[in-house]
Amino acid sequence: NEVRELRLLLEKDVVNLVIKNAGSEDIQILRECYEKMNALKYQEEKQYEVLLHYDMEFHNILGKISKNRLLEKIYRFVMQYFKPYIAQSLRKHTNFSLESNETHKLILEAIEARDFAAAAKAVET
Repeated sequence: NEVRELRLLLEKDVVNLVIKNAGSEDIQILRECYEKMNALKYQEEKQYEVLLHYDMEFHNILGKISKNRLLEKIYRFVMQYFKPYIAQSLRKHTNFSLESNETHKLILEAIEARDFAAAAKAVET
C-alpha cells in the first residue's frame, strides 16, 4: 500500500543519510537502543510497551542522526502512523517479533559498516 511504500522510500533515504552524516557517537547511541530492544526478547515476561518504545526510539534516532531536520520530522510522522501496526505485530508474534529485530540488526550493521548496498537490502527485508 501507499503508506508502506512511503515508509520504505523514506527509510532508505534516512539510512543513506545516516551512513553519510552520522558520527561514531551517533551510531553508538543507535546501537545502545538496539541492544536494549534485543535484550527484551530474552525476558520471560514480555514487556510489549517497553519493546514498542525502543522500536519507535530506534527509528527516531535514525531520523535524528540523518542530520536532516526536515526528513527527520517527516519520517517521525510516518513512523507514528505505523505505531499501532508495530504494536499489533509485536503482540502477535510469539517470538517477540524476531523478524523485526533481525531487520533492525541488519540496518545497524550496514550503518556501522557504512555500506549503502547492505543498508538498502536491510531496509527492504
